[in-house]
Amino acid sequence: MIYWTAEFVIRYWRVIRVSKFLQQYSLVMLSEIRKNKLKIICLLAYFITVFLLAIIIHEFAHFLTALTIGVPFSEIEIGWIGYNPGVTIPDRFFNVPLDLFYYSGGFSAAFVLLCGYFLVWYKRYRDNPSFMTWAYSAITMTFIGMQLGQGYLEGRFHAAYIFYADSLFNAASLVVYGLFALAMFSHFQFFPITELMGQKRELRQGTEDTIAYQRSP
Repeated sequence: MIYWTAEFVIRYWRVIRVSKFLQQYSLVMLSEIRKNKLKIICLLAYFITVFLLAIIIHEFAHFLTALTIGVPFSEIEIGWIGYNPGVTIPDRFFNVPLDLFYYSGGFSAAFVLLCGYFLVWYKRYRDNPSFMTWAYSAITMTFIGMQLGQGYLEGRFHAAYIFYADSLFNAASLVVYGLFALAMFSHFQFFPITELMGQKRELRQGTEDTIAYQRSP
């Protein structure tokens, strides 16, 4: 049912002004998923894995940075800041480079994910474009953008970051959403869907040629 609804929206909901090319590609992706339900499970598992990995790297980077700038191990606190897990240090350590501590989490997580994005998925997509590779890399880029946004927000506007920690949707989060949008735009540049659609056209043409050859006397 969910596939039919999504397909109907993509085909007939003209309000969204989707280009014909992007519309066709969206239908291709729906078709790929509908053919193999296992792909959905794999994508969900990968999403959860990258989500948890980003959090672990983010907080571990804060932890290592706190030790590096001279905060004793016993003074580092691990808990929750609103909805987010967090590593904090007591206010009396005002003389340490706090900017480095604040920026380190998001930027470190984004850097690690970016390495995986290019060293694994980019190379694999260039060698053999496929829907799953494109989807895995898109999920990775999603968290790269979010971590860059969180890192910049946490470092540049730390007071606002703490103030809005209890809210998932707020003015400060516009920074995260903006960098997320920029990251996804970059993903379409690095992973052009023209290659994937071109490969499918070649495969369809090859299948049609094979059928025509088999039918010929």
